[in-house]
Amino acid sequence: MKKTLGFILVLVLSVICAVSVFADDAPAMLSVKASKDQANVGDAITVKLDISAVKPIGRVSATVAYDASVLTFVSGDGAKAENGVITIEQLNGLGTVASVNLSFTAASQGTGSINVTSCAIYDAFEEKLDLIGSGTTIQVAEASQTETTTQTEETTTEQTTTEQQTTPETDENGVPTQGVLVDLQIDNGNLKPPFMYSIHEYSVTVPYEVEKVEIEGKTASLQDHIWYTGNAECVVGHNVRTITVTDINGNQTVYTINIIRLDKDQTETTASASDPAVQTTASSETGKTQTTKKDKDIKSTLIPALYIVLIVLIVALVIVIIWIKKKASGGKSKKDPDKKNEKQRSKIKVSNKNNKNNKN
Repeated sequence: MKKTLGFILVLVLSVICAVSVFADDAPAMLSVKASKDQANVGDAITVKLDISAVKPIGRVSATVAYDASVLTFVSGDGAKAENGVITIEQLNGLGTVASVNLSFTAASQGTGSINVTSCAIYDAFEEKLDLIGSGTTIQVAEASQTETTTQTEETTTEQTTTEQQTTPETDENGVPTQGVLVDLQIDNGNLKPPFMYSIHEYSVTVPYEVEKVEIEGKTASLQDHIWYTGNAECVVGHNVRTITVTDINGNQTVYTINIIRLDKDQTETTASASDPAVQTTASSETGKTQTTKKDKDIKSTLIPALYIVLIVLIVALVIVIIWIKKKASGGKSKKDPDKKNEKQRSKIKVSNKNNKNNKN
């Protein structure tokens, strides 16, 4: 019976630990927000990185890529910038919420993308937390020109030119003759889906042994300008590279490549099931939202079930304890009558002996 009681106690403690671990296994969230999504040349723009986690955050290390042809980096909390890449390091005592402010100036007309290419978040015990992140874009227009009639005429001319360019020229295969990629090569892994000029987002999974991934795009026109962001060196987990193609009229097309470097004991199948970025095709944000919703649905179903199991086990434990007490008290009550009968029999034997002695 002691073995049974011990087994039940171990089972209850296991369920309690499982509930606690499951409740704490929530990803850290990273959001990127700009003070304005539309700006004029010369405007100041603040981009805020908000990080939140269930566990206290001990250390944050991140890399942010931005389009240096459109935006100029000014300053940031613990941030250093070089060639369109910002490195951020924040250490110690951040609590469960942390934020980093980055200041930019709108340098020229166009669409400036700001993406977190890599981010590692650790708790106070240097345990890495799962991360769901995002990026943002800022549309920069020319400086306001409304003071003179000449400026108004220039604006009208620009609008007319833009309208004429909404339908770009195409070749015999229907591919635009400028402003897009016609080929995209990667030295490790395979693009998913296969490259097509009209698909602007791809995913690539590489094994742990691959530390560097090179990408190269070919533009439709020799007059197109091509701009790469992100690092060729890959950290374990989610890495983002972008290719921005700008035609001679200033129109831009951005291609995003999500590179997933597996951990030592990971396979491509497990990575695809756990990392939203691997499931990205035409829209990574949609995939991330669906995965997050699925995780929440699973938690909302499993946690109540675990608590019900815990309650049932506790009730079972109480019933077993009561049963053990009753059995113990019942055994004593059976032994007492036996002792009483034994005493009565001994008295009868003594009485019989006395009677025999009296007769003699």
